[in-house]
Amino acid sequence: VAADDLVAQAEASGDLVADLVAIARDYDRRLRELEQRLELYNRRARAVSAAYRIDDPPERRNRVLRLAQQLDGRARLMRRRLDRLRTEAKRAIHEAALLREPRPLKLTYRPETLSENERAAIRWLERLLGREMPRDVMISQFRVDRAYYTPKERVINLHTGAGGRVLVHEFGHALDELFPEVSEASRRWILSRAAGEKPRPFAELWREKVSIGKLPPDPEPAVRDELPDGFEYVGKLYGTSFEDFDTEVTSEGLEHFYADPIHLWRHFPALYEHMVAIIQMLR
Repeated sequence: VAADDLVAQAEASGDLVADLVAIARDYDRRLRELEQRLELYNRRARAVSAAYRIDDPPERRNRVLRLAQQLDGRARLMRRRLDRLRTEAKRAIHEAALLREPRPLKLTYRPETLSENERAAIRWLERLLGREMPRDVMISQFRVDRAYYTPKERVINLHTGAGGRVLVHEFGHALDELFPEVSEASRRWILSRAAGEKPRPFAELWREKVSIGKLPPDPEPAVRDELPDGFEYVGKLYGTSFEDFDTEVTSEGLEHFYADPIHLWRHFPALYEHMVAIIQMLR
């Protein structure tokens, strides 16, 4: 099924979550089939390499080399096909999730202070919101050591070389503040998953990964849940009580959905579905 056909099917349905799950599942299946074929070629190539002996007769050495070259060529072709299919999958999912036409955001920034990658992220966000932002948000022209969002002033602060992915992440915090129902949905989502778990400091909860520099030593509370590797930050909380916790759910989910929705679907399908539900709320 062509990507445009999948997009049309999603638009024709009222259930965005079901359709985007179907699109992700279809592309994931096709990608896994290609990945399995690539791994088969790689295994054969390793076996051929192991069979090569410098002291073998020239005829045998040449035959082994020709076979290795053939396998290498097929593997390169398979990798190109995988790259094209990943790009197509990302486009199909985004096209089904986003509005057809961009809408101006109440987002103040100086274009010359942003990279092209960051400006592209803003163009993506302009197709995310069908609802009008109730208040303005500003992107600071000054760079900081670590990106963050300032709620009261509604300012996105980016670090040097942040890129579009980080900008989308910080805009997710703005969405939580601007649309209380989004923040509430994400808070309920993570706390229901971690029901009965007492929050502990993030740095303590993930002590081993923090010790090797894989995660920052943040002191804020967090829940461990059953978060997949690479998604530990989804459990981070801000506040003092379950009733008013702010979370990283919307920001982390939106960042991953923007950067690589197939990766998000494959490794954390529950968060993928939650983010599509959030996107549907924002239409």
